[in-house]
Amino acid sequence: MVAVLLERVISKDKAKTKTRNQIKDVNITSGNNNTVQIIEHQEQHLYQAKQDSAETIVLNQISPDEIKSTIDKGPLYQQDAIAKNFIGLNVSWKLKLFSISETKGRLKVIFNDQRIYPEIVIETNIEEHPYFKIAKQDDLFEVAGKIIDCEHYKILLDVRYIKELK
Repeated sequence: MVAVLLERVISKDKAKTKTRNQIKDVNITSGNNNTVQIIEHQEQHLYQAKQDSAETIVLNQISPDEIKSTIDKGPLYQQDAIAKNFIGLNVSWKLKLFSISETKGRLKVIFNDQRIYPEIVIETNIEEHPYFKIAKQDDLFEVAGKIIDCEHYKILLDVRYIKELK
């Protein structure tokens, strides 16, 4: 009778706890009441939840014109090295759209500040920024991102966001 009871308890327990518990040990005690004690080994499953992360970005208040001016003031031989010092800065600028070209599904979008140089260049695709389909030269945008390359006449940004300004 105890064996049958034990079998029922074990099979019932296995059926309902197959995915979360494993039976580690079974103790049978006899006396006035036949009791079965099942010692279970709990398996803990950890689920990693995807969380939205907030990132604080410190924006540098330097303009494209100030970057170009700083590079121009340096000795000719050192200008490339001076330009590289701006790589990694986070910026947010109000810029005018200058041109858009497409190569192999990628858009090369060129903006300028108050002058033609330096060009502020981003690379993107039309799916990420569909408003470039109808944008016109001199449309105003707020462009924020990290400077990933800087030369005398060109600044390449890794874009964080672009907002069309009216």
